[in-house]
Amino acid sequence: MDRKYIRWGLLSLVVLAMLYGALRSAFESTTHNEALAAKRAEEFAEVALVEHDLDGAYAMMSSKAKGYVTLEQFKDTIAGFHPAGYPKTIKIVDTRPVKDMGTVYVLVRGEDGSGRVFNYQFMLNGTEKTDYKVTTVKVSSGQNLSPGAE
Repeated sequence: MDRKYIRWGLLSLVVLAMLYGALRSAFESTTHNEALAAKRAEEFAEVALVEHDLDGAYAMMSSKAKGYVTLEQFKDTIAGFHPAGYPKTIKIVDTRPVKDMGTVYVLVRGEDGSGRVFNYQFMLNGTEKTDYKVTTVKVSSGQNLSPGAE
């Protein structure tokens, strides 16, 4: 048999295998575990916001996030969110999985005990199989950082 045909046959098998893998992943749905995503968000919020362990919180973030944001940038951003103090307690308010994507948004509410309320939105990447890691932290609109303000 000619080597040319053998190479062509092997190349065809490789291309078919790659095509099968691409099509399979495109049609495979993403399964989220909202409770697990919420638990990871709560763990992160506890470390970053209640305990103020920003080194520990940064270590908990996804490698993708750490590729874009340095530890110092992360610390500066979190400190900028809290010019008048941090929450003493946090609570998960809602989880919002993004259909067919490895993303879950988790809404977190913090309180400092004096009436000041902090609202956050964490974006976590992952799935039920791969676990979840925080990728972004945002202060949600409607933030009530002044006691008594509505």
